[in-house]
Parts: sequence; C-alpha cells; structure tokens
Amino acid sequence: MTDSEQAEQVNYATTALTLLILLTRLGLWPSRRERMDASFVLVVTSVLIVIARIVTNFYYLKFGNASDVIKHADYFNAADLDGVKTGSILVLVARVLITAVLWLQVCILLLFYSRITYGINWAAVVVKITWATVVVTFIAVVLITFLECRPISLYWQINPSPGYCLHAYAQLLTQAISNIILDIMLIVIAWPIVNLRKRTIAEHITLYTLFALGTFCIVISIIRVISVHSSGSSQVTRSLWASVQMMVSTFVANAPNIYGSLRALRMRRSSANSAPVPGLGLNTTRNIRGRPAIDSWLKLEQGDYIALATSSASYIQPLPPATTFYDDQTAPAPYSHHRNVEEGISTKNEPARLDLTTASLKIQSP
Repeated sequence: MTDSEQAEQVNYATTALTLLILLTRLGLWPSRRERMDASFVLVVTSVLIVIARIVTNFYYLKFGNASDVIKHADYFNAADLDGVKTGSILVLVARVLITAVLWLQVCILLLFYSRITYGINWAAVVVKITWATVVVTFIAVVLITFLECRPISLYWQINPSPGYCLHAYAQLLTQAISNIILDIMLIVIAWPIVNLRKRTIAEHITLYTLFALGTFCIVISIIRVISVHSSGSSQVTRSLWASVQMMVSTFVANAPNIYGSLRALRMRRSSANSAPVPGLGLNTTRNIRGRPAIDSWLKLEQGDYIALATSSASYIQPLPPATTFYDDQTAPAPYSHHRNVEEGISTKNEPARLDLTTASLKIQSP
C-alpha cells in the first residue's frame, strides 16, 4: 500500500469519525426535550457539508488536479488529462466546504459559550467581536480561494505552468491564521468556565480537557501548514490534515453538548427510579425545576457568579403590589377570604369592632 493510499484511508476514517460525532449529537437531541434552536440547525448543516465534502474528495482524488499533474506527469496519461479540469474545480469546492465546516464548529461552540457566560459584560463584548470576526474571516478565506490565481482558469492550466499560485499557500495561510485567531478568542471566552469554584476533581479534569483540546486545535493548524508546505502542497496531504483538523474541531465543539445530554439522560433515569415521598405519592425529583440541560453539565452554582438565565420571562410571577386593605371583592384569587356560613361569621360584626376601638381611644384621650 502506497503512502497516498494510506493517507486516503486516514482521510476517510477521520471524516467518518466527524460524522459519528455530529450524528451522535443529533441522536441525543430528542432525549433533551428541547425545541430546535440555532445550534441544531448548524449541526444539521455541518452533516450535509461533511457528506458533500466526502463526495467531492472522492472525485477530485480520482480525477487528479493540475498541481498533481505538473509534479507527477509520469503517473497521468492523455485520458487522465480530460478529467483534470473537473478535478481542479472540485478542489476549489472542497476548500470552501472544509472552511464552512470549520467555521460552523466555531459558531456552535460560540453559541454554547455565549449561553454559559450570559451576564458577564466583558464576555458579551468578546462574543460580539468574535461573531464579527467569524463573518469577516470566512468571506476573506472564500475570496482568496478563488482569487489567488487570476484568471481562475489558471487553476486547471497545465501547459504552460500557471506558476506559484497553483500551490494555494496564500489560501492555506489565510485559513490557518484565521482559524487560530478564532480559537484564541474562544479560549478567552471560555476562561471563566475553567476557573469555576466549587468543582470536584472529575469536573475540573473535564473542563481542563476541553480547554486543552481547544488549544490542540491551534497546534493542529500549525502542523497542517508545515506538513502541506513540506509536501509541496500535495492535495492528498492537504486533504488529510484538513480532515484531521475537522475531526478535532468537531469534537471540541460538540463534546459539551453530548456530555450534557448523556448526563441529563442518566439523571432522568435516576429520578424515574427514585421512590415517592411517603404519604404524598409524589416524586419530589420530578417536581423540582432544574436549569436547562444544555448547561447542566457544568453544574454552576450561585457562588460562581455566572448567570445562566436568559432574557425570557421568569417562571416565578411577582407578587401584586401591597395595598392598605383587601376585601373579598378587590383581592386577587390567592388573597380572597372564603366566608364560613356554618359558623355564622358575617361582615356586619366588623363595624361594631371598629366602633369599640374608636370608643376606647376616646376614653383614653385626655
């Protein structure tokens, strides 16, 4: 088996793991009993784009591209050259698809962190800046993907050689640097979560593991650039390291949600098996309203000073404003008084009590 075939197998294996992570999250979604939100849409979109990238990779590796033909002319014959243009176009499409997948994982993780750090002013500012950076960097990477070689026909030109632009180093560096910047911004947002107090050792290990994996994404980006440059921008190498980076980014972005879903599912099963309160026939575990499952894996307490509430209306309704006197006609339902007819209590006695009190005050006054 050649190195190229081994690289292709690793490429497909990492892509399959990426799909497994995304599909696991979607499979656990019904157990959360939540409405479909923006993160659900982003995960579904990621699945579709990853599948499209698998198909694209298969065909451009089968047809070849102009860069590989120029470097390995002995491996291509005249019949193979007919598909070089198609393969070269598919390479450009695949570069846009991998950019979309990586940026979608950033958006998924950004949505999660924005909920966890809700109420922290400086974190809200960083989140807004990060959203703007996501949009700007994605547009920049897509533009340079198609404009590094001008005219665009140079991407599939073989003779004469189109030159240095065919290696697409500018596209690679722009994508890697942008991704590193976004990863650093996500780490800055996640820093308050890592420093939470009142954590057990297991919870600290979980948080620091996710934090370390976020840092590992930066390392993967650097290794990818070095490996692609060392291979002379071989498309097999580019595809391999792009798939590795995609798998790591997908795991980091979706691991908190998957872990939280599994934990919520385990707690729900535990509460279903808990014994009811004697004499009441009620299961107290079912009647306690907990925090949303998406944030439950962190088990944040009040002392952590990180708000989990959203801007939606609270479940606890405020009490009505206090007044001087409530009677049975003006008081709200919880404050109304039911007359006991059997005991013969009547409101006619109340003025008499008031008169006695007034009389006693007159007697005591000088």
